[in-house]
Amino acid sequence: MDLIKKLRRDGADIGENVTIGEGCKIDVSELKIGDGAVIGKNTTMKALKVEIGKAVRIGPNFQLEVTSEFMVGERSDLIENCRMMGGKIHLGKKLWAMGTFIGGGGWRDPQSELEIGDFCHLGEETHINICRKVSIGDEVGIGFRSYIVTHGAWANALEGYPCSFAPVTIKDYAWLPTSVGVMPGVTIGRGAVIGSGAVVTKDVPDYCFAAGIPARVVKTRETFLPKLSMEQKFGIAKRVFQEFKVHIAKRLDRESEIELGADGLLARLKMEGNSIVIGISSDKGSLSKIDLLKREVTGVRTGLGVEIIDFYRRRGVRIITERYAPE
Repeated sequence: MDLIKKLRRDGADIGENVTIGEGCKIDVSELKIGDGAVIGKNTTMKALKVEIGKAVRIGPNFQLEVTSEFMVGERSDLIENCRMMGGKIHLGKKLWAMGTFIGGGGWRDPQSELEIGDFCHLGEETHINICRKVSIGDEVGIGFRSYIVTHGAWANALEGYPCSFAPVTIKDYAWLPTSVGVMPGVTIGRGAVIGSGAVVTKDVPDYCFAAGIPARVVKTRETFLPKLSMEQKFGIAKRVFQEFKVHIAKRLDRESEIELGADGLLARLKMEGNSIVIGISSDKGSLSKIDLLKREVTGVRTGLGVEIIDFYRRRGVRIITERYAPE
């Protein structure tokens, strides 16, 4: 029998246009899968409760084992050999993870829990140990081969060796680039950045830059995040826009003004009052507007608009949009 039919017969709530690949094994008491979700081949799931949001992509070779529940928000990507084990795991929407390992020692402990907010990134070979709760906020970026641990115990504590079990918190907008280690009990503040290869053993305040082993605060908000004028912000936006111009010209194999999109649409960058916007139009009039400072899009979804948003994202200017809102 087709696996989706079997799961539905057993009481699963499975939406429309769901795909489950070959070789999947799903042992879940309460299962809900949103419309358009894709579960890749050779995925295994074992849990009391699993809830997968709309348009989520999982696998191939995804492995899940939780003692309680697993939830992942819509349009998240958990791709290529992710392994997740723990008590309770809640992942927000638009998460991107590749080859991530969640679990490790103590994953069956009653306090084992992971909570990740929306629009986060987990780089390849990231390891998050959840013997104790790990809380990660919105828009947090964690680079490849970084690791978070919530317990440390090996040598005999009765002889004076250290032994620690404690939760870890990483607040909104924090960035941990490649090969960063975070030790038990640490809180990394909102908007903080950690230098590559650092090992964080103590709390890092909001909007600071910390680096080294052990990590220490190198720059505070005043020196790390200078206040940019409107002209400086526009200069950054314009530089990226010019790079996009070159990108389009090379792809189309012809000289291109910035106005010439791949689909014949027009794109223009300008300042509008206290906003920096990219307007997209056709010969019939305005189609959509991308506001870089408000980080929102209004109007009609176009291929050129999506490409511009992705291009800016890869250069450090993220537009957090889920849908093109109507004018």
